[in-house]
Amino acid sequence: MLSRLELRAGELLAILDDLLLLSRLKEGLGTQPAEPVSVAEALEAACSSFQKEATERQLTLSTEITARPSFLEIRTICDCFGANY
Repeated sequence: MLSRLELRAGELLAILDDLLLLSRLKEGLGTQPAEPVSVAEALEAACSSFQKEATERQLTLSTEITARPSFLEIRTICDCFGANY
């Protein structure tokens, strides 16, 4: 039961962190200059981080990147994310 409480407390803390981040984004606090991010590299890094677990579960995890922008600015993502809330 204690482990369940710790899990739920961690989940609530994550939600609180997200809400604080959203409030900072809305106020424009803590914003950094936009920098280019390679979409392909970000997707490949995300998939490779899950590859070991997928293999252990006998799942196939792959990426196929076609006709997408090669770079995206981080600020654009944050602006769109913040505008939805």
